[in-house]
Amino acid sequence: MLLHVLTASLVTVSAPPPAFALAARAGPDTVRWTPPPLPWPPFLDPERAFGRGRRAEPIGRLGLAPLPPFRRVSPEAPLVVQQPGLQRPAAWLLQPGWLRVRRAVERSRARLPGLLHVPAPAARTLARAARLGEAGEEGGARGLSEALSDLDVSLIGRAELGGDWTRFRPCDADVQFACDPDLIPRLDPDLQFGGRIEGTVAERISIDVDFDQAREFGGANDVRIRYDGARDDVLQSLEVGDVTFDLPASRFLTEGIPAGNFGFLARGQVGPVFFRGVWAQQRGDLSRREFRLSGPPGEETFVQVDTLVLDDADYVKGQFFFLVDPRSIEGFPHVDVLDLDASRVPADVAPGPDPVQVYRFEVDPVSRQLENGLIQADAVAQLGTDRVEESGWFRYLQPGEDYVVHPSGLWIALRSPLRRDEVLAVTYVTATGDTVGTYNPERVYNRGERPRLQLLKASNAQHQPGRPTWDFEMHQVYRVSTSSDVAPEAVELTISVGELSAGRTFRTIPSGEDATFLRLFGMDEESPLDHVDRSHIYRPAEEFFEDRPAVEGVFLVFPTLRPFLDPPPVRSLDLTAEQVADVLGADRNAAIYDADDPFDRDAGGLYRLTIPFERRSEGVISSFSLGAIGIREGSERIFLGDRLLLRDVDYRIDYDIGQVSLIQPDALFAQATDPVVRASWEQRSIFRVAPTSVAGLDASWRLGRAGTMHLL
Repeated sequence: MLLHVLTASLVTVSAPPPAFALAARAGPDTVRWTPPPLPWPPFLDPERAFGRGRRAEPIGRLGLAPLPPFRRVSPEAPLVVQQPGLQRPAAWLLQPGWLRVRRAVERSRARLPGLLHVPAPAARTLARAARLGEAGEEGGARGLSEALSDLDVSLIGRAELGGDWTRFRPCDADVQFACDPDLIPRLDPDLQFGGRIEGTVAERISIDVDFDQAREFGGANDVRIRYDGARDDVLQSLEVGDVTFDLPASRFLTEGIPAGNFGFLARGQVGPVFFRGVWAQQRGDLSRREFRLSGPPGEETFVQVDTLVLDDADYVKGQFFFLVDPRSIEGFPHVDVLDLDASRVPADVAPGPDPVQVYRFEVDPVSRQLENGLIQADAVAQLGTDRVEESGWFRYLQPGEDYVVHPSGLWIALRSPLRRDEVLAVTYVTATGDTVGTYNPERVYNRGERPRLQLLKASNAQHQPGRPTWDFEMHQVYRVSTSSDVAPEAVELTISVGELSAGRTFRTIPSGEDATFLRLFGMDEESPLDHVDRSHIYRPAEEFFEDRPAVEGVFLVFPTLRPFLDPPPVRSLDLTAEQVADVLGADRNAAIYDADDPFDRDAGGLYRLTIPFERRSEGVISSFSLGAIGIREGSERIFLGDRLLLRDVDYRIDYDIGQVSLIQPDALFAQATDPVVRASWEQRSIFRVAPTSVAGLDASWRLGRAGTMHLL
């Protein structure tokens, strides 16, 4: 059907055809349409717009005569008042005529029911503009902005300026610049900004920005911009910023996509097919944990069930160190450090009965010169002709507080792991009376001399594979939990190549038997089979019998120093180390131990360690930790049995540290038939070596009662 469309400067009116089409008396080849009488204001009167009188005249002819320009209009479409554009807004929105437009529309709606449709966005804008017309021209610019946008903007700025003077007496030769400080201190400005923007622009664009530089984790900042299309547009919506892509329900899809993705998400419709497309970089992870209350009344035990997934490259760094060169240990490199004793090394190397003295390098000595326990020393390590030396200020570490020494006396575990740029050194007296380094170095330093220490870990630039200090650090220890409440007997381990759901977990050995990686890497030599041996689970609290040991947590320790490159002999399978290496073949992973670039070592994981475990604590606890930081706000789902707990009603949560506090724990557990707490959440990624890109398309076709067909 061809109909003429009358357009005013800010309002577009399209008329429906069939209800007013009349056969013209002029002849059988002509159809004439007369517009219905509408109470238009003078400046919008369609008769005057065509320069004619008040009498209704035809505005179109369908026949053999030439026709004026026409536009196609759907016969089913009702009369539509579209949203005003932006042409000449001051002449329209601030004049009383705008009120007459609104009132004319309302009267036409009552007179022509079912034939007038005003979209919701246009209706809101009409109402807002009408209020402006009633208010007059005062504040016109501000009113126009309010009519076209509705944004709440809040900006925060913080500025700190501080400085200090530092003077030392007596002055050290190496820090002369601090002997006579300037009259004016060095001022260090600290500027931080934050902002919150929320609202809409032109009724189509929604903005939600929450940004603050003061937040500890950058992933807590949210940026979301959304465009909503019209009902019949192919592109229904477009989101930019932090987007969520929900996968369709299917038994073939076992993993979801977390909401922590920054990119684009589009939704639309082409005919009967709905589609969604996403391209983003993943910035979050999905996590789940389970807690269970067990035991008779008065003796309740709270059990947390969790599963930890690690790569073979995720061994503990900067915490476990040999005191002696591991090459001097009998059986190197297949050394089980949990089953080690001093007889495995020569007497002139093993530490004697005198206490070991451990020192940690201080990276900021100027502000700490006056503190006790700091000395200037040279720490040296040598391997053949390769020599590494670190000089500077060292702090004495307290035994039993800052570190623990294994009963063998051959290795130590630090309470706080070293950073990459920190240095560790040691001195001790051997079993034969020789000294390694300068024993009691404080005495030497107080005499004005410079003591010498044995270097265990150099700074990052010199602590590299093949260098003298690299093998002093252990690379076969994996942390299960930082809590000592984990029950060692409840720790399990499965090793796979890649993801457990799709990766291999075994290899065929020369006898034709399938052997799991757990056995091939020496972690399953005892009964029962297919369970990690209890002897390879290290819990310092059990070893030192302390309520709060210096080193807390539970660790998995492999019986060889580089398990995924040089696997140990497997006695239960009657395989030598060389035979196990042949079975693994190309799946021996050297990159995580020998790559020169730290990035390549951290990203070179091949094997996946899946570690289910349980954490037990006495009593009904009122709060518990999810074991995650930087949780995405509102992403948590906490169930007690089958009941979904409500935030601020049943519990409170600190998203920054992942701490959950139950408001009335006794009442909650008393009403629960199944005292199991299941929690799931989305965690913003804080440390990620390389970003993960997410790209996908989901097309769905609804088949009525038959269901829906998805193409993913």
